[in-house]
Amino acid sequence: MKVIGLGLLALSLLSCTATSPGRADATSTPAATARDAAARVNAEDDACARRTMNSLVDAMNAADETRLTYLLGGGVFQTTRDAVGLLLARSRAGERWTLARLDINGHNSYYGGIDFGVYMRRTGPNVNAGEVDAAGKGVVECPEGRFKIFGLGP
Repeated sequence: MKVIGLGLLALSLLSCTATSPGRADATSTPAATARDAAARVNAEDDACARRTMNSLVDAMNAADETRLTYLLGGGVFQTTRDAVGLLLARSRAGERWTLARLDINGHNSYYGGIDFGVYMRRTGPNVNAGEVDAAGKGVVECPEGRFKIFGLGP
């Protein structure tokens, strides 16, 4: 299972300075979706998931190996080192992420954790057309603040 998890993460990342407007607290969710999610997630879990996503964006943009290792170390990835290596290479090549939207969907995961959907703006010299809006999803483990699953499209 871990081999498949990192393989999917690596494939997602290969095919594909957070500022205040690009942070998880600047989300815009349709009202119906927000009501449904609110019924499945409490305020502490919502805050933890947002902190965790912000931490990932900040770690990616800063090429922070220690923080990336912690954030990705609790999941179904083949090896944390491989996932971190891919993100570090992209960051060092100039790729930057800005969080456009984060939808917290509650405790629905088979893996135990908080499901989320994300829209991330990826920019940099190695990104197609210099800028791509990528969609992704995954599972955050709280209160640990780590990703169990994370995938981001091209």
